[in-house]
Amino acid sequence: MKKFLRPLLLGLILSVGVSLLTGCGKKADYAIRVGDLKISENDYYRNVLALRSNYLASLNEEDSVALWTEPMDDGATMSDVFVDYINNHLIEQKLYAQQFERLGLSFAENEEQAIHSALSEAVENAGGMSTFTAALAQENYTYDEYLEEIYDSAKKSKVLAYYYGEGGVAPVSTQDIKDYYNVHNARVKVVFILKVDASTGEALGEEALAEARRKAEDVYNLACKESETDQFDEIISLYSDDTSSKGSGIVVSENGGYNEEMTSAALAMEVGEVTRLELENGFMILKRYDGTADDVFTSTMRQATLETLRADDISAMLEDWKKDSDIQINTKITKKYLPEKLVEES
Repeated sequence: MKKFLRPLLLGLILSVGVSLLTGCGKKADYAIRVGDLKISENDYYRNVLALRSNYLASLNEEDSVALWTEPMDDGATMSDVFVDYINNHLIEQKLYAQQFERLGLSFAENEEQAIHSALSEAVENAGGMSTFTAALAQENYTYDEYLEEIYDSAKKSKVLAYYYGEGGVAPVSTQDIKDYYNVHNARVKVVFILKVDASTGEALGEEALAEARRKAEDVYNLACKESETDQFDEIISLYSDDTSSKGSGIVVSENGGYNEEMTSAALAMEVGEVTRLELENGFMILKRYDGTADDVFTSTMRQATLETLRADDISAMLEDWKKDSDIQINTKITKKYLPEKLVEES
């Protein structure tokens, strides 16, 4: 199994030329430094915890020291690969912030207002600043680190807009981004009718199964009939054993996450089309919706799609920035948070 894990993570990694500080001489006040921009020890630790947790969730193996330290075919360990990934992830974050300054970019007044309005709303929803900062502390954040992360994210968006936005160096049209997204993702709503007993998980008897099949056929015909008026949410409420796709629907991606047969069917559908499937544990009636409609295609989704669409160009650009940057990794700090050392904590 482990021989497959390295390429899985390496696909996310960008190579970086950096200097390593071993802790000799004057004590550094950072885990990683990119030019004048620093990543604190606490910031590094928090990111390690979050990314380590996300990565483990994608594996089918139990967390253990051996998982991280056992050599793979090329002699490297999963710990080596993970450390490369976390360091590169954080370096990239600061490279965008550094480029923001180098390009002389700034936030317009309305952009600053949007950031602070979002912060104010988050504080208000939490019940006040003290409650908000306490919640941040639970996630190993200080308020200043949280604010810096928000601004770093906003700076990255501005830099990408400088290069690829309307009037940019190499603009990518909104339509191109939407077209790319819709080829690789499908937003659908689903009626699901079980072929098993919901309470026991056992297969339905012959008579009950025949009734479920008739119900699925009737729902499919109704969905096709009501396709123009779009009563699909109501149909879900009335007939589905799972109503989670009501409202905005669910996004099915070619990258996985859902049943392969469902994914293939959803991606092959046209917007507005209704189709049906019979799976091992149930009948499925799907309707596809526009995944790039204004009310569902967020700025975050748009940027993620752009980054995928222009991945090769962006990787090359990042490599150029790295060559032109003074990047330091303080290994005296970073080695304190090797993933195998956190096994007991998790």
